[in-house]
Amino acid sequence: MYRKYLQSAQGQRCFTIVAACLGWSGLAIQLYLVLIARWADDASLIGGLVRFFSFFTVWSNTLA
Repeated sequence: MYRKYLQSAQGQRCFTIVAACLGWSGLAIQLYLVLIARWADDASLIGGLVRFFSFFTVWSNTLA
C-alpha cells in the first residue's frame, strides 16, 4: 500500500514540475516576443515591460 502511494506521489510531483516549467517557459516566450516587437518598432522597451505586466493573466500565472 505504501509503495503504491509513494509511486503516485512521485508521478504527481513529476507532473507538477513539468507543468510549472511549461508555464514559466510560456511567460518567458511571451515576454521575449513583446520585447522583440517593441524593438522592431523602435519603441521603448520599458513600455514593453509595462504592457507585458499589465495583463491579469500574466500576474495570475506568475503567482500560481
